[in-house]
Amino acid sequence: MKNFISIMAPLCFSLFSYGQNYCVSNPSSNDGQGISSVLLESTNFTSGGDLTYEDFTDQIVDVSQAITANLQFTFATGYSYDTNVWIDFNGDLVYDNDTELVYQGTSTAANPTTLDASFLVPADTALGNYSMRIGTADSGQATPNPCY
Repeated sequence: MKNFISIMAPLCFSLFSYGQNYCVSNPSSNDGQGISSVLLESTNFTSGGDLTYEDFTDQIVDVSQAITANLQFTFATGYSYDTNVWIDFNGDLVYDNDTELVYQGTSTAANPTTLDASFLVPADTALGNYSMRIGTADSGQATPNPCY
């Protein structure tokens, strides 16, 4: 299953981003499994189940500059999942792999398993609202692609 999440956090992250003219997530398959929940700082986002895309942009999460933001994914799959996290720091509606990919990793195949995807928020990040996209897949995210 391919799961994408967008989050916003002065420094605000909002999970998901379709309504703002970002590229559309277009996974090639859905295995009915994937992320069961996401924890950003102390805010929990629970998955609706067998979905390829979920939008949580209505929930704003405050995150400070120059700190490591707590980001945890819980998977209920029994498979390892490649996981990538982007933040559109410059507001150009593009998630850039060179400058905006803040986390890359792979979960274990345990069921359930929690992946620590915590990331450092740059000290020079301007205060404001930012969109975050999370992409996970049992195949298809080894090379980060925010539009997969």
